[in-house]
Amino acid sequence: MVFIFDECHRSQFGDTHKRIVKFFSKAQMFGFTGTPIFADNAVGKRTTKDLFTECLHKYVITDAIADENVLRFSVEYWGRLKRKDGSLIDEEVPAINVREFFDNPDRIEGVVDWIIQNHDRKTHNKQFSAMLCVSSVDALIAYYETFRRKREAGEHHLRVATIFTYGPKSYA
Repeated sequence: MVFIFDECHRSQFGDTHKRIVKFFSKAQMFGFTGTPIFADNAVGKRTTKDLFTECLHKYVITDAIADENVLRFSVEYWGRLKRKDGSLIDEEVPAINVREFFDNPDRIEGVVDWIIQNHDRKTHNKQFSAMLCVSSVDALIAYYETFRRKREAGEHHLRVATIFTYGPKSYA
């Protein structure tokens, strides 16, 4: 018997997988995921490799772009830690609270202002859409509220939506 699990990072870290493996002890298991669970991002104790053993094949986003299997997109990183003279700040310095820097309301305001000012140009006059990814739900809410406040003040007419999920605290 062969089991094929799509999105295995979402569905195979609980008791159901244990029961399947126990009941079908001679089955072959294949898991597909775009988000493998490694030791450094494992919430529980198990990783994708623990459940499905060795990786058989990798097809990453750069492969899909090269093969033209996904729509082209542009990624821009905004907000490196820089001093006023332009030199970069080492993010690993213990004295720097990176989260405090990135979640600073003045910085969020600046990012939102930049997006409002550059949206038409960056989206080719709104022929394309854009996505802003942030590190936490709290940061997401702060950005959303800043966009909402500026829209109510008549500073822009962008449609802004938020999407977030709460993952399980444990895969045990």
